[in-house]
Amino acid sequence: MGVMRGRHCCRRTPCLVRRRICLGLPMRRPWWQIWTHMHGDTHPPLYHTMLRFWQAMFGSGEAAVRWPSVIFSMLALVALFDAVRTLNGIRPALWATGLMALAAPQIQYAQEARSYAPLLAEGMIALAAMVRLERRGPSVFWAIVLGLGCWRCR
Repeated sequence: MGVMRGRHCCRRTPCLVRRRICLGLPMRRPWWQIWTHMHGDTHPPLYHTMLRFWQAMFGSGEAAVRWPSVIFSMLALVALFDAVRTLNGIRPALWATGLMALAAPQIQYAQEARSYAPLLAEGMIALAAMVRLERRGPSVFWAIVLGLGCWRCR
């Protein structure tokens, strides 16, 4: 929908910097060298590795590189809906998901080819796992999902 229409990433960062960070960095080196050549970047290299494989499958155009953020952003909405529905029912879950979908930072992160949307999705999945553990009792699967979500979110 309107997620891909805006160009927040393009307006706020200079073209050369944006292209180096968002489009050029993962494609310059083989995927196994991304982890050792992240000088000056404070983000974990997992996103850049995933982006490298995404670009190999779908190309390195600006719209193609932004689609993972859109997908992760929608996944975060689904995870939030699940967590709130488990706690409070469908009506509050719809309200919470609607508010998150219309929030300006959520829309901006869904448009940027950066690691913020995957991080948000992982946090929401960890929240849903925590709610399920609290409501339904111990489960090895949800404990592992919660641990992985918290480990990545730091």
